[in-house]
Amino acid sequence: MRRRTILGAGVGIGLTVAGGAWLALRRDPGSGSGFKDPAGTRDKPFLWQSNLVVDGSGDLAADDSALYLANDDRQLIALDTAAGKQLWRNDDAVAKMESARLVRAGGHLYAYGGFSDKNRHCHLVALNPATGKPLWHRDFQYSAGPAQPILLEKGLLIGFHEGYVHCVDPADGDDVWQVDGGAFAAGNYIDHLGATPGGSVIASVQWAKNGGAVLGIRPGGGLTEWLADPGRSEWPVPSAWATEPHYRAGVHWLAVASDDLAHAVCKVAGGAELVAFNPLNGQLRWRLSAALCSSPILREGTMYAAVLEQSGTAAVLALNAATGKVAWRCEANADLLTTRVGNITYASLAAGDDGICAASDEGLIFAGLADGKPRAQVAAPPDMSFENSSMLAIGHVLHIVRHGPQGDAVDRFDMSNGQAIEPIKLSGHGHMLAQTKAGVMLTTSEGTFRLAI
Repeated sequence: MRRRTILGAGVGIGLTVAGGAWLALRRDPGSGSGFKDPAGTRDKPFLWQSNLVVDGSGDLAADDSALYLANDDRQLIALDTAAGKQLWRNDDAVAKMESARLVRAGGHLYAYGGFSDKNRHCHLVALNPATGKPLWHRDFQYSAGPAQPILLEKGLLIGFHEGYVHCVDPADGDDVWQVDGGAFAAGNYIDHLGATPGGSVIASVQWAKNGGAVLGIRPGGGLTEWLADPGRSEWPVPSAWATEPHYRAGVHWLAVASDDLAHAVCKVAGGAELVAFNPLNGQLRWRLSAALCSSPILREGTMYAAVLEQSGTAAVLALNAATGKVAWRCEANADLLTTRVGNITYASLAAGDDGICAASDEGLIFAGLADGKPRAQVAAPPDMSFENSSMLAIGHVLHIVRHGPQGDAVDRFDMSNGQAIEPIKLSGHGHMLAQTKAGVMLTTSEGTFRLAI
């Protein structure tokens, strides 16, 4: 099973775009010669193509004019999104990094990752996005964590495996503040980060022994202000650092909606919970219990999620993000919303202009965005999979990568009725779809392309 991350409006995970635009990621193949067009109706599926390859250990970032790639050869390269022309290449910035991650934020391009010599240290470098020239770099004496770095008004926020959180100055990389990892037991790591417009920080920490928690950090760093253990009925817990054993729980997804509203999807004993809370003090606003829950999409005050309810019913829900009141529910074939390993946590969502699609290993569910009325259910073809494929909803059309033994494809569907549109068939393994201002980019095992859509 291959896992990828899907991004929706208001959800800040994965591929980063300057200016707040949202992207969806996934893997997908093709080069000009690899494209197959059996119907003969599309002579030029790609507006441009490059031989740059970004595999599963690489990353992308984008802004209005450029696509930044950390490729298989550990080079950092910028491409003009309009024409595919290489703008610059830096052979040193990510040369020693394992699984370098890229963040395009503020005036800089950041590259962040662990050293390839396995010494549990990690490296952060800031570059001029126009030239690729390094501005400063910094080494940390602990390993890179899974949390995506985010930019605050006063600095770049980074979480580490040992439980440290640093806010570094974009001008020189020096600490603005840090939270000492000594407050965490050995083996813990920060897996998600969030920040309110006012500068308050929330983070989720994975405990060393199968537990986890959401915690609040003072805007200037320092002591943790509150902590919420997803395994407990009380949010937050009475004391900041609970000494009692933690439940087998964790945090799957975390996002901040406003200064007084944040959300998390928590894995708890016997199921999952979608919770809303005040990021300033951890006070619980509402919670929704289910057997399983996808990563939601937050858009204009409404939260969309795919859930497997305790009763065994699968559904796509729209909820008021502030109150948790269900605006609509679209019940679905449970076989299409649960993967072959029976875990809807890995289902993915994409929302277009007036439709929404939930995808899993087994198929696709289409519904109206405003009213939740079912539009179509599409089963995956035999021996093929939509599991956590990169999805991109553009207007009324869904683009999704399909994987199969005979090669991958970018399938396309009319979201108003679920009808298939001619796919772009590909050879090899697919990587990531990304929406930029210039159009849709595709990275594959054979190169990088701009789709003609």
